[in-house]
Amino acid sequence: MPGSWPGRGAAVRQCAGCNRPFASRSRGSHRRYCSDKCKQAAYRVRNNVRGDTAVTNLPPPYDQDEWVTLYCGDNTALLPLLAPSSVDLVLPDPPYNVANADIRLPSGKVRMVRDFGESDKQDWTLVAFFDAVARLLRPGGSVIAFCSDYLVSLCMKYPPLRVRGSMLWVKTNPAIQFRPRSMKCHEHIVWLTQPAAPAVWNGDGTTRNVFEHLIVQGHALTEHPTQKPLCLMKVLVRLHSNAGDLVLDPFAGSGTTLRAAKDLGRKAIGIEMDERSCAIAAQRLDQGVFAFDAAA
Repeated sequence: MPGSWPGRGAAVRQCAGCNRPFASRSRGSHRRYCSDKCKQAAYRVRNNVRGDTAVTNLPPPYDQDEWVTLYCGDNTALLPLLAPSSVDLVLPDPPYNVANADIRLPSGKVRMVRDFGESDKQDWTLVAFFDAVARLLRPGGSVIAFCSDYLVSLCMKYPPLRVRGSMLWVKTNPAIQFRPRSMKCHEHIVWLTQPAAPAVWNGDGTTRNVFEHLIVQGHALTEHPTQKPLCLMKVLVRLHSNAGDLVLDPFAGSGTTLRAAKDLGRKAIGIEMDERSCAIAAQRLDQGVFAFDAAA
């Protein structure tokens, strides 16, 4: 049985399909898959065009071209329909669930509302999300996830993935705080990888883990309340994937990650449940692709 403790003379191996450990019958065995189901799924992935990760029953895409496929729907329903070990980089900005409709100034006279829209109120759990994306990652694939302060420690404790470190996005134009506290000038980013193969890393020993970028403003700003800077997402995509790789964003929002992947010559799949955000993302993706370095 997959995952069972090996008997005498047997060996524990990692399934090349689902990446879970399983007991082979003997140490000299060349068996690579824990079951015929995983073997068949891996065969489908190998023989499909790179980026075609559908197993079955995926709905029609909201928007699609040769680089990007965007689905409008709940990622908890759509992620299980993607083939295992098919994604090179998962780069999400999940909901922080920090909206607060009862914020007052120190005087206590003015009520303020901190509302990031429905995208910040989705019902999701960290463990279930990581379980879903860990199944999709190729060996050596990375998860680069934005997270709030209180989620950092939880992200670093997820056992099936290897913790590689953390990063910071430092906002060079942070919003002023009207409460008795310092300005929130940064957001956390965690890096985890699928073991069994070296992780993609296109930086070097001098690459810093602190990225300084403006909060999106001006003509680049869309209606999405938590839009990330395109230049920041391009840095993360370039550092943690190669040209032609498949990037997945299960919380696609206004499509910034998808836009960055497309500009840099990566395939991408996005999932977003809000139809208005999908429309914004599709419009941004329909713009011309900027020139990219194929060796990036």
